Amino acid sequence: MRNDGFKKGWFTWVSKSVQPNDLEREYLCREWDAGFTAFSNCERSLREVGGVLGVIKFLTCRAEEQGGPEGFLMEGGLWRKDGDDAYEELAFEREGDNFFVQYMRLDTRQTVNEGQDECYYRSADTFVLGALKVFSGDLSTVEVIVPEYRLRFYIARGE
Repeated sequence: MRNDGFKKGWFTWVSKSVQPNDLEREYLCREWDAGFTAFSNCERSLREVGGVLGVIKFLTCRAEEQGGPEGFLMEGGLWRKDGDDAYEELAFEREGDNFFVQYMRLDTRQTVNEGQDECYYRSADTFVLGALKVFSGDLSTVEVIVPEYRLRFYIARGE
């Protein structure tokens, strides 16, 4: 069997509904390399909203009350490289007063932690089509395959 450049890694995936303060405490307490936010009527890059601190101040009120765009923060996607051996991606979407969160982590070191599944990964270059305001053109990603769940996805990296 050919591996086409895939390397062995370890994968963690969490999906759950959380309150805004739990989203902040569990996930927004770290720096993220890049990402996007979507409000009621527009999208902004993580940089445009002032980084993670900008996201935090928009979690519980209308964004314009805090100097942001019109409407509520509806969803976001953030990603980062954690040291030399891990990639993380966070997606969150508003559910009434709470947020539905999906968190993915790829550990590239060869030791397994409890709760992680074996996976395979490789560097990939993807291309975002269309005239999107936040991202377009080349987007550097990591392709991840988790055979046990027949799952294939891409974690964004860089900006």
